Amino acid sequence: MANIIHKGPYEDCTPTYEKLYAWLEENHKKFVGSILVRNATEKGLECEF
Repeated sequence: MANIIHKGPYEDCTPTYEKLYAWLEENHKKFVGSILVRNATEKGLECEF
């Protein structure tokens, strides 16, 4: 399992995903399954699934 945290607006998350995919490739890992995204807001850390 790989985890990565993006801090900032959703619109700016592409470089975060690119870093994750690069790490997977560099470490000879494969992407299998789905991505779980949790969005925390500044108002009480509410999560969306």
